[in-house]
Amino acid sequence: MSGLVQRLFYEPLNRGHFAYRFLLIIVVASVLLREPVDNSLRQALLLLLTIYLISITARRCRDFNVSTGKIVIICIIMCIPFMTFFEGIYLCCKKGISYYQDNDYKMSNSQGESQKNNIINFALKKTKQFWALVFCIISLLMLLFYVPYKTTLPATFMRNNFSYTSWNGTIHYGTFSTKPNIEKAVLPYTDISYGRLALQEVILVVACSGGYIFMVSKRQ
Repeated sequence: MSGLVQRLFYEPLNRGHFAYRFLLIIVVASVLLREPVDNSLRQALLLLLTIYLISITARRCRDFNVSTGKIVIICIIMCIPFMTFFEGIYLCCKKGISYYQDNDYKMSNSQGESQKNNIINFALKKTKQFWALVFCIISLLMLLFYVPYKTTLPATFMRNNFSYTSWNGTIHYGTFSTKPNIEKAVLPYTDISYGRLALQEVILVVACSGGYIFMVSKRQ
């Protein structure tokens, strides 16, 4: 058990290893929140993802000798949904000072490490292009799999179906080709909300701009 705890929370994790694990968590969590999965199963899987996120965050902090108290604070911040993205970018960019000491491990993984370092170097040297690419990829995924739909009920429908009035103006999410899984009676009055779609793009622009500014400021 102690060996498992050591591996999960104490073994240092460099930028490359953290980056692809963090991206995997974001993708899996997005799919779980979007797809029609049983609530108990979704909650269990999200709990496992949260534990894994805390694990890689703690291990990443070990790579630059952060005290245990600060690691706890960083892990708490990482679990705040709005802060996860920015904290993850910070941990992906910060250089570590306690790298793996096992030379055999380094040699056996030199090719994989080189590929991961190429991604990190591209992000650090061509920051503008990197964040433009991040924006395009996330924007495309959102346009395909995270599309907002708004229900707008006509007055005649609400007069004849009073129990559905609470649905008027609500936002639900579906895919580009599939409407959200909601009451069939209101489905004909549910269409893509282009205003909310534009708002999502604006938020994404702000987030990517913040990441770009942060990386440029850390490089200077």
